[in-house]
Amino acid sequence: ETVAHRNAFNLIITNGRSREKGASSAENLVFGKKADGIILPVSMVTRAFIERLDHIQFPYVILGDPRLLGASSNWVDINNIQGGSMAVYHLAEKGYRDIAFLSGGNREVFNQDRITGYSRALSELNLPVTDRRICHCNSTLESGMEAMSALLDRPDRPDAVICSDFYLAVGALRAARLKGISIPRELGVISFDNTPVAELSEPAITTVDIDTCGLGEQAASILIQKIEDKQMSSRQILISTKIIERASTQK
Repeated sequence: ETVAHRNAFNLIITNGRSREKGASSAENLVFGKKADGIILPVSMVTRAFIERLDHIQFPYVILGDPRLLGASSNWVDINNIQGGSMAVYHLAEKGYRDIAFLSGGNREVFNQDRITGYSRALSELNLPVTDRRICHCNSTLESGMEAMSALLDRPDRPDAVICSDFYLAVGALRAARLKGISIPRELGVISFDNTPVAELSEPAITTVDIDTCGLGEQAASILIQKIEDKQMSSRQILISTKIIERASTQK
């Protein structure tokens, strides 16, 4: 919105999944000529929709990496490989050596990239790399508790865990507390997504901060450039991550 207003554009926000007369609200905006350009989350992108946009040369930017669609489009994404790697290096610097990963799913590109960064960093540090340490579950507090409990019940339980979102992280905290495991002394916990919940948890959760504001700014800037220059070549941008350290990893 900030970038749009700065360039004399107005921002319209719509639930792209809602449908009217067989067309989604996003399609109505585009093909009803009610918008000059569109920013689409990758979860809503289909190959057929992108082909239609390309056919009429309608400016668009995708939030997220659409590589699974084979699209060579304009897109902006968080550098999730970097984020997964940074999380491991942070935990290793704090003295943790056996690091697990709770993932909210294995189909999404961002989760795959985070696990790639996690595995790569473990290899670089000569720390244990095993599929038994990667748990795919639903992105809910209950799933986080269940997955973390199962990991902690093993004789070779991990001494740290990376969670792909704060629901799983809070679930991991609760599972450890129920088993009498001290955080951060016996278990380090780090989460993606720096939400207020992370800071208000007990203990406060260290996070891999993903710059969602920067994501939106870059997407809007590229879209406006594309609106003003239809011949502009495609751009793909990765936004860097950073660690915000809190009590959950201060071993």
